[in-house]
Amino acid sequence: MMTREHFFYNFIYITLFLIITGCNIKKDNYTGMLTEHYSMDDFKKVRKIDTHAHINTDAKTMIEEARAKNFRLMVMAVDVVPEYPPMPEQLRVKFKHFQEDPDVFTFSTAFTLEGWDEPGWSQKVIDQLQRDFDKGALGVKVWKNIGMGEKDK
Repeated sequence: MMTREHFFYNFIYITLFLIITGCNIKKDNYTGMLTEHYSMDDFKKVRKIDTHAHINTDAKTMIEEARAKNFRLMVMAVDVVPEYPPMPEQLRVKFKHFQEDPDVFTFSTAFTLEGWDEPGWSQKVIDQLQRDFDKGALGVKVWKNIGMGEKDK
C-alpha cells in the first residue's frame, strides 16, 4: 500500500522527469509535430555548407539565396565540354564571385585535358593550379573522364 509520503515523492519524481524531458521538446511551427531537433524556424539560424554546387554565370541569384538561407557554397569547376563553359571562363567566374562574396562563396579549381599528350602539359597544369590556389581555390575537382573517356596515347 502506498503511503502519502510515497505518493508525494513519486509525484515529485514524475513531475521532475516530465519537466526535464520536456525541456528539449519543441513544436515545429511548420509541421505542427513535436520534435527534439531543429524546426523550420531554426533553418535560417543554422550555418550550412553546400559542398558541391555549380555556378557558371556572373548572376548573383544563387549567392544571394545562399546568403539569405545562411549557406556557404563550395562551387566546383569541372572539365566537361560542351556541357559546361570552357575552363578559363569557369575560373574567371569563380575568382570574381570569390573576390566579391568570400563570406558565402568558395571554390575548387579544375584543369583541362586539352593537350595532355603534349610535352610540358603536366608543368602547365601544375602552374595553373598554383595560380588558382593563390587566388583562393580550396581544392581540385578531377573529373571522371580521365581513364573512362579520355586515354593517353
